[in-house]
Amino acid sequence: MAARTAPTPQHQPLLSRWRINAILLICVVFALANAHKLFEVQVQRHDQLSGLAQSEFRQNRTIQPARGIIRDSTGGVLAMNVDRDVLGVAPPFIDDDGADPNESDRLALLLSPLIGKAPSEIKQLLQTKDREYVVLARRLTPEVSEQIRALKNTALSLTPEPVRVYPKGMFAANIVGVANYENVGISGVEGYNNSLLAGVAGSLEAEIDSAANSIWIDPPTVQEPRDGADITLTIDPTAQHIAEEELQNALINHGASGGSITVMDSKTGAILAMATSNKFDPNRYTEYQPEIYNKNGAITDQYEPGSTFKPINLAIGLQAKAFTVNSVVDDPGFIARAPGCCANFDSNGHSPMTPENVILYSSNVGALQYAEMAGEDGFYQGLRDFGYGQPTGIELGGEEAGIVQWPDTTADWRPIVLSTNGYGQGIAVTPLQHLRAMSAIANGGNLMKPYIIQEWCERGECHKVEPKVLRKVINNDVAMDVAKMMVRAANNNYAFQEDMWWKQCSAYYDRQGNGGVPLVPGYNIAAKTGTSSIPDGRGGYENATIGSVMGFGPIEDSRFTVLVKLDRTQEIWGTKAIPVYAAVFKRLLTHYQVPPNPELVHECQIEQ
Repeated sequence: MAARTAPTPQHQPLLSRWRINAILLICVVFALANAHKLFEVQVQRHDQLSGLAQSEFRQNRTIQPARGIIRDSTGGVLAMNVDRDVLGVAPPFIDDDGADPNESDRLALLLSPLIGKAPSEIKQLLQTKDREYVVLARRLTPEVSEQIRALKNTALSLTPEPVRVYPKGMFAANIVGVANYENVGISGVEGYNNSLLAGVAGSLEAEIDSAANSIWIDPPTVQEPRDGADITLTIDPTAQHIAEEELQNALINHGASGGSITVMDSKTGAILAMATSNKFDPNRYTEYQPEIYNKNGAITDQYEPGSTFKPINLAIGLQAKAFTVNSVVDDPGFIARAPGCCANFDSNGHSPMTPENVILYSSNVGALQYAEMAGEDGFYQGLRDFGYGQPTGIELGGEEAGIVQWPDTTADWRPIVLSTNGYGQGIAVTPLQHLRAMSAIANGGNLMKPYIIQEWCERGECHKVEPKVLRKVINNDVAMDVAKMMVRAANNNYAFQEDMWWKQCSAYYDRQGNGGVPLVPGYNIAAKTGTSSIPDGRGGYENATIGSVMGFGPIEDSRFTVLVKLDRTQEIWGTKAIPVYAAVFKRLLTHYQVPPNPELVHECQIEQ
């Protein structure tokens, strides 16, 4: 019988079915998670992650525009751009603990005379180890930059940046103004016209390597910057020099604390010169107080115009036909309008008082009566027409509007306000505002919009600023009548000329207006002086005055309207401004080659 074969043993499976199912489930979960992640990365966050990847090798850089150049009317550059280095340091690379333990001390001593900072201040900056980069100095001259490069210190870096430079320094600085270290205009023409001068930044988007160098395989995307506009001012450099020089001499000779001289083209309203006592160098503006480089007294100073307002008062009344050139009022030297008010400057009477004699004798009593004859409605409508109580709109920042107590908007207005306004008290003006009003008399009655920008050019296209007549405020005959009154007063007032022609011409002066000598030989120049009290801020006045003179000429065809204002002079009356005014006019007439009339040269004015 055959032997029986032993049965083959049955082995148990290595993994149970539930374990296999668990592993399969885990794999499925992982697969689904990966699929979800892939969907999120490649679909949902594609744009975001693509942008992050692009940012690693693509960079967008800002291309700064060139700030516009500012020139005077002859093309002379007043503001321009140059590249100057910024000195920076990487403090972590200053190895005070390594081979050179005194590196910060040594470097601070070397840099101190070059950048004008104390060694202790420099050392403190060098040791700010928590910062990757620190600016030590800006606007370095090329000579200083070369000396710093010669130090061969790898912790130092020189980076060029555009810098605003003012080649003429203090000249016309109150007009041009300042652009700060970020090339943003903060005062003057620079500030008011910043958006025009600044231009629009461009951009460059390109692929870069690890050293931040452009890779030109993929063409860069470039948006070109739009450079700022170049501006040409109406300022005549010779006229500006005359105004600045005569003002500086006046401040010294008469002990004035400040002042301004402004010259306007009578016909167009263009500003030919604007000198103020706030002198500063815009290249070093940070060395001055902000009120120095932010202020232009010709548009910011508000003061009572005093007797220089009397021609305006008379022009308003004559235009309204409230009186004529032949009208007469009584002037006993004092007239009661309020307790202690109102009197002439010398308390003397000069009856009969015609409009012409109001200017000849500078009569307060006469001026207030003629203002009252114009009446509340007529007088204040005239003020509005002449532009008082409102900015002129010139292209300079910080202009004040002046102060007028309008009857319809002033709660406690009283008739005495009208009376004192008639001779320039109780009203505040800016020099430019007042000058514009006088120019309307000078040019035959047109109130012009003052302007200081003659032309601006951008992207090859130039835009010329045309003179703008705002309105006709008086008729030609009224303007000429007032002009003749002012010439007669200027030529016959000994107080005007005591520092000029009095010594050799005193015998020819006649306070009745029948004689006299020309204020400027060869020309009929209109002028009116004024003495202004200075409010003390407590309801009273300082023990000091403002002396001013304003006028125009030659009256037959007026070229210039000029206002000279001297603050807190050593004398109480404003007559010291007259020689300054005459000197400005004489030099302007010579510069512009305005021919004199030989018949307007008195024999006593001819040098022997």
